[in-house]
Amino acid sequence: MGANPKNRPDRHTGASFALLTKHGKERAIAPRFRSALGAEVVLVDSFDTDTLGTFTRDVPRAGSQWDAARRKAELAIELSGLPRGLGSEGSFSAGPFGFVATNLELLVLKDAELGIEVAGVAVAGGHQASGIFSDWERFAEFARKMLFPSHGLVLRPGDGDDPRIYKDAGDFEKLRAVFSECTALSPEGLVFAESDLRAHRNPTRMETIGQACGDLLRRLQCDCPACGKPGFGLAKKLSGLPCSWCGSPTNDILGEEHKCPACGFTETRDTAEGKKADPKFCPACNP
Repeated sequence: MGANPKNRPDRHTGASFALLTKHGKERAIAPRFRSALGAEVVLVDSFDTDTLGTFTRDVPRAGSQWDAARRKAELAIELSGLPRGLGSEGSFSAGPFGFVATNLELLVLKDAELGIEVAGVAVAGGHQASGIFSDWERFAEFARKMLFPSHGLVLRPGDGDDPRIYKDAGDFEKLRAVFSECTALSPEGLVFAESDLRAHRNPTRMETIGQACGDLLRRLQCDCPACGKPGFGLAKKLSGLPCSWCGSPTNDILGEEHKCPACGFTETRDTAEGKKADPKFCPACNP
């Protein structure tokens, strides 16, 4: 049984959603809600979200990425008085062999009226790098490669654990002044620099937040076949595609599991369409 948007006005058409952020995420989220649902995104910026964790590691994040996004959505409801809250949380991890960073963005909707929690997810290459410098020209070359000033940089004296953090340099003149200050503060004359991963200082990340928003909106417009509530969508990929030689299950993707966030109804879909896995990926044929 498939799940598709119903031919009826969406429950969320014209609704208001509270978004908790202090880093400009409404720029990636509000236009998409307006276009898809004619809905309003109400900015809630009275709470310092940095207290829930920072990318610069001076405030560790308590719990998981899901916990943080969920808490932001709950706070958005509490602070706005609206029944629907949005919370966004991102994470970065090193890619294969440490070459390319991976950015996972999560946008959670808590709907107190319907009693549901729906999440949109996006994964993309992340704009993230770091290094230690003593020479301005070498550092300036790094800054240009990192697309400064459109993408921000964070500087510290010495190394990445120094608690003295310098953000928000908006041009090369200010950046050079901060670099000189950090050099003077370091006994070794070294400066640690890393990408600013806050959304408003990292347009690449902001784009991925927009993709997560698109995923959330698609889910909101898809009803559960069992209970009829919105949010039915992909929960996980299922491995087990059979080997073309021996028929044993492999780690290649065989299908998908779709799930309802309200009643828990699940539906398994075969996405392989009769395909078989290459024997070189089979643990039995090529252990």
